[in-house]
Amino acid sequence: MKHIAVKIDWYGPYYSISEAQKAAKDDYESGLYLAIGKLENKRKKKIRYIGLSKNLANRVNDAHATLEQFDGEIEIWLGEVGSTGIPGRKTQSTDLHLDLAEWGHVYFIDPYLNEKKKWSPPKYPVTIINHWWNKDYETLIKKRPHKSWPDVIDFLGKTYGAKVVWYGGECEVWKPKHF
Repeated sequence: MKHIAVKIDWYGPYYSISEAQKAAKDDYESGLYLAIGKLENKRKKKIRYIGLSKNLANRVNDAHATLEQFDGEIEIWLGEVGSTGIPGRKTQSTDLHLDLAEWGHVYFIDPYLNEKKKWSPPKYPVTIINHWWNKDYETLIKKRPHKSWPDVIDFLGKTYGAKVVWYGGECEVWKPKHF
């Protein structure tokens, strides 16, 4: 598999699960969702969870066991792939763009509540570009929603490592881990 580029357009913030679910019902089918907030006995607001779904309206709801763990304030961002599809036969039921975007975020950001996809890098080289938009779907948000949410994750493969980039001067280089 060749290197894949995935652009994610994130929309939000939604300040409750029900507000995010309503937006998902109105405007989304498949996509990503990311939750920022505090957990019980935790002081700081952090990126705590990222997930994907073929049907965001059914997945982002009050019965979501992980989203229920947030203590008080929560920010939910809904993301959709803004890049073109991958040609050829589908080899998995989950869209590869969504899978790699979720996997890259989980592995390189390490949200506390994610349990899967954090122990090894994505199976294919992937570059993930994040753009954030207001809930009106037209206004670009220039300042990222959370300081640890990178603008770009550029994973060149296990041999080459990755660059996780926050525009504004900060760039963190990830060295390959020996497997």
